[in-house]
Amino acid sequence: YSLNSMISSSINNPSVVLWGFFNEGDSSDPRSTPAYTAMAETIRSRDPTRLVTWASNRKESDLNFHLADVISFNDYPGWYSGGSDQIVEIWKSHVEWVDVHWPSKGFIMSECGAGGIFGWLNGTDVRWSEQYQSLVDGLDAGFAVNNTNVGGISLWQFCDIKVDQPVDSKSRPGGMNNKGVVSWSRVKKLSANVVAKEYKGF
Repeated sequence: YSLNSMISSSINNPSVVLWGFFNEGDSSDPRSTPAYTAMAETIRSRDPTRLVTWASNRKESDLNFHLADVISFNDYPGWYSGGSDQIVEIWKSHVEWVDVHWPSKGFIMSECGAGGIFGWLNGTDVRWSEQYQSLVDGLDAGFAVNNTNVGGISLWQFCDIKVDQPVDSKSRPGGMNNKGVVSWSRVKKLSANVVAKEYKGF
């Protein structure tokens, strides 16, 4: 029902170029394939003119890419895994894998980025500082706009938002998702200008 409602509400919107579903689904489990098949077939039966994708955090372990028109990876190198010095190499590895295994399909960086607490302007680029967030976001954006095998990027996210208060406050300080390039009150962080510079150079 939700999928059909999404299609009905947006099918005539000229800005829609992709239909996406199942954000970070369990697509490395073979039992997921029937559900992915049903969703892809439903979309194509309603709209055969647009591309089909989903945001996969299973990445190279995803078993359902034969059903997609575009391969989309959610990954946060430099934030949830590896250091900032590994960001470009990790994305390069993803792109090369898609090029080898799915050469006829496009590739999108469907989620990436880092958190930064608004106003924390540290002398060094330590984790949670605006400096570190702008470093990670800038490397992500720069890789996307300078690699011809990357068809798009969705930097997570526009603004800081309130989320459920976690038991472990180290992952969500103040119960906030601090990955916005602007603050809760829509004031620019350092990352906003860094990312804008990368995009303007495209």
